Amino acid sequence: MTSVPDGLFRHTFFKKKYWNVNVLCNFVIVIGKIFRQHNKNRFMNKIYLLTAMLLVAAAAMAGVSAPQRGPQKLAHGLPVPVVKPATNVSDAGFTANWEKASGANCYTVYTYIRHKAPADEIYYFYNDDFSGFKYGSIESPFDIGWGWLDGYTNRSNWYVYGAYSCHGVFGLYNKKSAEQNGMLMSPMYSLQNNNGKFTVTFRAKTTGTATVAVFATEYLMAGPSYALGKVGKVELTKEWADYTLELDGGIQGCYVELDMVGGDSNAYFDNMTISQPMKAGDEAMLVYDFVETGDVSSHDVATGDKVAGDVYWYQVASLKRLSSGSELDDSNYSDLVEVKQEGAVCALKASAARAYATADGVVVENPEGADVAVYDVGGREVYASRDGAEKQMVVLPSGVYVVKVGYEVMKVMK
Repeated sequence: MTSVPDGLFRHTFFKKKYWNVNVLCNFVIVIGKIFRQHNKNRFMNKIYLLTAMLLVAAAAMAGVSAPQRGPQKLAHGLPVPVVKPATNVSDAGFTANWEKASGANCYTVYTYIRHKAPADEIYYFYNDDFSGFKYGSIESPFDIGWGWLDGYTNRSNWYVYGAYSCHGVFGLYNKKSAEQNGMLMSPMYSLQNNNGKFTVTFRAKTTGTATVAVFATEYLMAGPSYALGKVGKVELTKEWADYTLELDGGIQGCYVELDMVGGDSNAYFDNMTISQPMKAGDEAMLVYDFVETGDVSSHDVATGDKVAGDVYWYQVASLKRLSSGSELDDSNYSDLVEVKQEGAVCALKASAARAYATADGVVVENPEGADVAVYDVGGREVYASRDGAEKQMVVLPSGVYVVKVGYEVMKVMK
């Protein structure tokens, strides 16, 4: 079994073991902030905060925990799955495999990218147009509240406190309009390259006034006072505008946090990127995907946005859901397994799928009923279909597109 890449993952492992402690502490901080917003009496604020701390402590003693992610051990009861080499390996995806563990009835699978720059480059840790936010609108937003954004964002482990879905747009609460300020936190990244300097871009607007702050931090949703370096602040306008923030303080094992810090209205975001210059040979590691499966021994992972220098790794933990659905028994995570092209078994058969350009866009022929996705040259998903239609017409402007049908990848120029 391939060992963990030294210096890239061990720090992440250590940090994520203590996720629950961090969440509990930062939950108290957030509660304190909300109380201060609504009560100017210092004595009462202290009483509220003490009450919150006692409640959180009682919940911790009773076994009530925040959402759990990453290599950790919750209930100690199950054996670690025996992880097997990946199969069906191609540029478009692979199949993660493991042996079923005694007592488990489902499994959690984490996929990571270990990137080694093949040349001097700008590497994108995150590039999302928020098309996964399919519900609501700016006029009538769909309230997400707080929790994991898996299924909304195009990569896993983003976490939010106070958010809206607005049909292709992501929104954050403002304390004046929603009684609390929203916060958005990335997965843990390795941002130690380029002396910790990195770039965050986004397109945003507000319906009144709104100020947002962006920064790197070691802690979970603790606010700008815990920034590792520069805090970039932007005052949004009522018109859509593009913003670029050059930040610093990146380390191996940090988060990028975006907080609402002022104004009287919600903030709305369309596109967002997090990138960093890397020199040839520089390395970074980041979370790519998380999934909870059923009682199976494999899981297909799509990697349609893979770039040169990306190598995928995965690990698996056993899980048992009890009849109540809310209680869990689980195992430690397995060691990481590298996804290797050479030696991969069960290679896919040649597919009859094909894609070609027309005057209006791209036609995809899908005789095997596979999932279809189309990406632009920036790696953004511009079309996706899981209905298995044998022939699909995708209306697109002129450009170069990557079409993925199942595990087969084709490039089309319109």
